[in-house]
Amino acid sequence: METSSPLGVEEWAFTQSTVEGEEDLDSLQRVLAMDNKRLETRNQQLAAENQQLKEENDRLKESMTARTLELEQQSQQ
Repeated sequence: METSSPLGVEEWAFTQSTVEGEEDLDSLQRVLAMDNKRLETRNQQLAAENQQLKEENDRLKESMTARTLELEQQSQQ
């Protein structure tokens, strides 16, 4: 029976082909450690991207607010 996994395709295939006994637990732990490192790196990348998007969002909100005030002042003249 096939199951889904958070591991990459290569890691999952390797894990499925090697998990046959206790001696292979070290191999599995190494694969999981590699995948964990990859996920931590991706998480850091996404956190940095999220921060940039928040900053851009704040900048755009300020710009829209200023433009709205400007248009309101023009319409009152």
